Amino acid sequence: MTVKMFSRVLLLINVYLPVDLQSSHAIHAEYEQALGEIEGFLGSSTYDDVLICGDFNTDMRRTNVQTETLYHFAERNDLIIGWDSACARPDMTYVNT
Repeated sequence: MTVKMFSRVLLLINVYLPVDLQSSHAIHAEYEQALGEIEGFLGSSTYDDVLICGDFNTDMRRTNVQTETLYHFAERNDLIIGWDSACARPDMTYVNT
């Protein structure tokens, strides 16, 4: 979905990705496939800014392959992960313990 605000076009993408396997070497093929589809969509769309939100099913506090994959995806696409922002509110995120 794109939203035109003033002279800028905002691309909105909502995601619901597969659960984190919490593995140091294995990742759901569907997770990588979904990120690949988003990356393809980013490359074929015209926009000024993009907001990708939803449930990435990734605990950014972990050091595992799924978290690393998401960080690499963001880096390749010049995206900023909100979790790392100074204004992020991790206490507002549900964490299953």
